[in-house]
Amino acid sequence: MGKNNKGKNVKVISFDDAARKNYLTGFRKRKKERREYAQRKNAEELKEQQKSDRLEQRRFKRAQRMGIEVDDLDALDEELNEQVKAMTEEEVVPPGAEVTTYEGDDFMTTTVVTSMLDEDADEPPLLHGGPPTARPPSASAAVPPPQKKKPLPPQNQKKKKKKEGKRRGISKKEKARIRAPQRGAPKSNIVRRNK
Repeated sequence: MGKNNKGKNVKVISFDDAARKNYLTGFRKRKKERREYAQRKNAEELKEQQKSDRLEQRRFKRAQRMGIEVDDLDALDEELNEQVKAMTEEEVVPPGAEVTTYEGDDFMTTTVVTSMLDEDADEPPLLHGGPPTARPPSASAAVPPPQKKKPLPPQNQKKKKKKEGKRRGISKKEKARIRAPQRGAPKSNIVRRNK
């Protein structure tokens, strides 16, 4: 008959109290994690949507400024890109110019830096309109310097009210007499009793 395989293929199941406790007490934590993940994902989607809306708005305004429709804008961009590529292929760089090219994922920028100074000229060119010129003295001399204001005479000055000082050293009886209603004043309906 069959052989006894009791000791060879026995699978042992171990019970982990820490894992059980983590599972039973972690419902709130896992729910919170799911909510935070959903909020992060919604925030990212909102940012992407806002970004695409801004790009679409820019395209619409650009097309409106050019007086064409948004669909024709793509064709116009392709034509301009082809013209720029043709210009860069046949461009003539002046001697002594510094050429730098920057390339990215979807763009390429080429800068050409040339000197503004003419090497044959004796003096450097005038920038920003030339040297400062003197103003005619007649226009500035005609304006007199501002005069100081004279103080007002005493009858026109505001009178300062004397501030009454705080009463200090008044006894409790005097304070009560000052607070008490005067003769003929209506009596309050509060009854005070001496104990």
